[in-house]
Amino acid sequence: MRDSGMRLADDVEAALDRAPSWQATPEGPIGRAVFGFAVTGDPESRSDRQFTAEILSGDPHAYTADLGITTAPALTGAPRVIVGLSATAYLPGSPTNHVHADVACYYPDNAGTGTGRLTVSNASVNDHTTNRGIVISGAARNRKAQLLEGIGSGLWDQILEQRLRDLHDHRDAERRARARVLLVTNSYDQMLALCRGLIAGGAHRTRIAVAVPAGDRRGLQIPDDVLAIPASRLRTFPSTGRDVLISPFARVARGLNIVVGHRSALDSIWVCVRPIKLIDEPSALVAHTGAHARRNRHPGEDPRRELDERHRIAAKHLELINRSNPAFGRLPPDVRTAIFADVLADLIQLAGRARRGGTNTTLHLVDNAFHRGGAAPGSDFASLIRNLHRRWRDDNHLDQVRSIYGTTIDAFFTFAGINDRNP
Repeated sequence: MRDSGMRLADDVEAALDRAPSWQATPEGPIGRAVFGFAVTGDPESRSDRQFTAEILSGDPHAYTADLGITTAPALTGAPRVIVGLSATAYLPGSPTNHVHADVACYYPDNAGTGTGRLTVSNASVNDHTTNRGIVISGAARNRKAQLLEGIGSGLWDQILEQRLRDLHDHRDAERRARARVLLVTNSYDQMLALCRGLIAGGAHRTRIAVAVPAGDRRGLQIPDDVLAIPASRLRTFPSTGRDVLISPFARVARGLNIVVGHRSALDSIWVCVRPIKLIDEPSALVAHTGAHARRNRHPGEDPRRELDERHRIAAKHLELINRSNPAFGRLPPDVRTAIFADVLADLIQLAGRARRGGTNTTLHLVDNAFHRGGAAPGSDFASLIRNLHRRWRDDNHLDQVRSIYGTTIDAFFTFAGINDRNP
């Protein structure tokens, strides 16, 4: 490119530079860097097309697990003790959450020991015309706004209005103090469509607040009298006098406490669109292939042979993902289960927003794509939980998962029809 006099040669070289800093595993889980190219944008418009290049390199699992014993000595000359704190760092099968190392210590997530009890509930909303549950995830993109408006209208009319009335009139003063709900979507556009649906269903605008970006919010058509709360100030929601907060999933799933005093100010959380973790980004592909290659593998007497085998497994799994139909319901079972494990980690974190100070809460699954009849065979929430439970049992992780997640994971097992502590 330089010999041809192309002015952008330096920019291209910088973009394709795999990493100038030292890495313990620079070639990634398959033992070599992988380059991928794609054309994105509107296929009917040349001006909207963009040619992109992506590189798969590095191994986040090896880097994290061996940070203290490999990376630290290489960079500092001495090993280091690494202290990591996370509610979902141990979740076998989750490619982007699970740390492949022994758990040194943990505080069990059991009701009555500082955290509240969790219940998982089917809260699907029926279409007024067909009387069937409304499916958002997997629906055609040009229909999602209309469908979300239908969910908002039906949710208010069929469930939420009476639920909030009961909370405001509750004889328990602590329950009255928590007469607020959090509604979750996957994007700001979905949030606003859901908001319009609530209003169409009869919800007063002065009861609703929506989360907005802390910076530029141009392009968000927020209905009059609906309160916009910047993402950086969502903790102020209880003082607004509103009792319905709508937010994109990513804004509220982690690191946010909405409390009154030391207890959660939220009664319940309503997941109105099934979240799906996309695996078309290089970081996700590296995480999935690396995690799959580590499953049930252990150090051996011949390290070179063990690494070669892991590279082979990872490369085969990458090929499987790339050749599969990207629709969630058509992905191979192992890939679906791994994606679901990531989603489960986020839902556990999300439920924590309403469990501060030992408060009990319910996680309501609204999108009918969570449930049988609205999902492809084997892709409904209960089936995916059973698949992950079976995998944990077969890989001898189930006892440790139960010890750490306690009554929280039991709530998901109960939803899936897994009988108490028996498979």
